[in-house]
This record gives sequence, structure tokens and C-alpha cells, in this order.
Amino acid sequence: MKRALLITHGPNPPKDYVSQSLGRMGVSREWRCLPKGHQLPSPDPDEFDLVVVYGGPQLLSDLQPEEQYLLDEVSWVRQYVKAGGAYLGLCLGAQILAKAFDANVWRHPDSAREIGYYSISPTDAGIKQGLPEDLMVYHWHRDGFDLPKNATLLAAGELFPNQAFSLSERVLAVQFHPEITDQMIADFSDRAPEDADRAPGAKHRSTHKSDYETYQRRVHSWMETQLELLLAS
Repeated sequence: MKRALLITHGPNPPKDYVSQSLGRMGVSREWRCLPKGHQLPSPDPDEFDLVVVYGGPQLLSDLQPEEQYLLDEVSWVRQYVKAGGAYLGLCLGAQILAKAFDANVWRHPDSAREIGYYSISPTDAGIKQGLPEDLMVYHWHRDGFDLPKNATLLAAGELFPNQAFSLSERVLAVQFHPEITDQMIADFSDRAPEDADRAPGAKHRSTHKSDYETYQRRVHSWMETQLELLLAS
């Protein structure tokens, strides 16, 4: 049986589309919740067939004293990926991968945020990896990142130019949330500050659920294909 390590930065493991898809594929799933003090295992890639690093409210551009465990996680990700491990980074997980390979993680200079659904544009490399043109994807973030050296840009956006990249056929990172479900959208909205979606660039949370019903099926389909490729690589 294949094994996946799932690293989350929230208080509890999410009931998300990626972990549920892995379960349907017969993959054993092992969670680590870092804010709860869970320790990461050895970064030996032979221990797991895939590592998925999720998003979270933490900001690598403004790390708080109680969030220093993220620096250990950055080091762990670097060791694991350099050793050849298969990796999927989602939002903060993409930023962690970028930082692990010496790229800058930054706050938007105009204080803009992506909250809600936005169109991303695949590059030629992204199209080859199956990214549909004019894909609408769900975001909730304020940090962006530069591309690591030797990374391949797979998709670009207007507010935050780097939306998806790969370091190899075994390493994929996306700025958006392909793992989102309708319940997770409701949870994000309930937990967020009242003024979060009044930030520059943000879409009002009242649009998120209907946009989910319109756009998310294509994103989920693409994500399932990527999981199959990562597990097969």
C-alpha cells in the first residue's frame, strides 16, 4: 500500500478533496498538525510515496515567534525534495517550497490579496501538464513568492504572477487551493476577519459558494490527474 504524509498548519486535519481522493485511491494517509506540536518524521523519501503540505494562516513574510516551527519545516522540505521525494504544496505549502529553495516570499506591495476565484493562465509547460486554459481557481492568501532557481513556471496570474511551478516531475506547487470543498469555503469565511474580503483585489465571500459550484469540478479533475502522476513517478 502506498503511503502519504499530510502536513497541515491548522488546528485539525481538513476534510479536503486531496486527502479524500488519496483515500479513494487506496493510499494510506498519515497526518501531522504542526501547530499542535507534532514532530516531522525523517525526511527520507523512502518513508512515503507522497508528501502533501497544506495552507494555513501563517505568513512566511511576517513569521511570529510562536510559528518558528515553520523554519524547521522549510529545512525538512528542502532535505526531502533534494533527496528525490514526491511533493505537493498547496498555498502556504507552495511558499514553503519556494523558500526552501532560496526564493523570496513577499507581501504584495499594494497590500492586495487574492480571496475567492481568479483566472490563471497556463504556460506552455503547464498546458503540457494538463492545466486547462482560463482555469478559475480558489485563493485565500496575501503572500506571494518568487520562483526558485531552475523551477518551471506552470501558471501565471494577474495580481500574483507565480501561480504554479514544478521542480521536477515529482514536485508540484500551487498558490491556490485545489483541495477546497464547499464546506471548507464556509469554514474559511466563518473564521476570517469581517474586513478580510474588503482588502484590495479580494472577491466578496458572498460570491465564493456559487463560484465553487461553477468552477471547482474542473479544478478537482485536474488535481486528481496530478495526484495519479505524482504517485506514479
